[in-house]
Amino acid sequence: MRKRFLTTLIAALILTSLTGCWDRREVTDLAIAVAIGIDKNDDGEYIISTQILNPAENAPTIGGGAGYDSPVTTYNMTGRIMSEALSKLLKDIPRRIYLAHLRMVVIGEDVAKEGIYDVLDFLSRNHEVRPDFYVVVTKEHTAKETLSILTSLNKIPATKLFTSLEDSSEMGAVTRKVRLTELIDDMVSEGTEPTLTGVMIKGDTKAGAEKDNVQSISQKAILSYDGIAVFRENKLIGWLNEQESKGLNYIKGNVQRTFIVLI
Repeated sequence: MRKRFLTTLIAALILTSLTGCWDRREVTDLAIAVAIGIDKNDDGEYIISTQILNPAENAPTIGGGAGYDSPVTTYNMTGRIMSEALSKLLKDIPRRIYLAHLRMVVIGEDVAKEGIYDVLDFLSRNHEVRPDFYVVVTKEHTAKETLSILTSLNKIPATKLFTSLEDSSEMGAVTRKVRLTELIDDMVSEGTEPTLTGVMIKGDTKAGAEKDNVQSISQKAILSYDGIAVFRENKLIGWLNEQESKGLNYIKGNVQRTFIVLI
């Protein structure tokens, strides 16, 4: 009898520790962010651009789609710190922003020149953020403008940037894919300095944000990787051109496959 009582008691204690899915979050309650852009305005406040998936447009349909609607929506908000800007976005977005599926973090060139310590601190401390996204720096444009460009072939701009960076890094030698942990390691390790691939808009920036940009044979604006940004500690100090970028990747052992033209 005593043995049965002890067995029942232990089983009851075990069951009370199995709380199930009490803290689950349904997909329909989340705004899934796939990219974040970071700029600053003239007052020194951060401008956070968040690219959110459009669930209706990205859901599979029977018999094909009903036409092109934007697969993402980009929301912009300012704040003295990045966390404040993201929290203020909740006034415009009827769902909780979910950062676990980030593919790209795009840092504006002006922010990079001032320093990216705060950016890295925010990303590394956020418990939802997984460090499997890539970090790039804009060249000649803002992060906000960069994330506004609609892309063809891959309808989600963040995924286009992600796969293009992976492919160009593996097939060429002029870009470098850098994740958050590697960027932080380069910054704190003695004898190394961070480098990030640059992304720029080629074409008409305003036209690239319109639906017509992906509905015509010739796109009016495209996103393209161009050069490698060089940092000293946490500040952008200059750019490497194509040949210099190749040389850097050869030195660091990042080249898997490439081509050399001998004439």
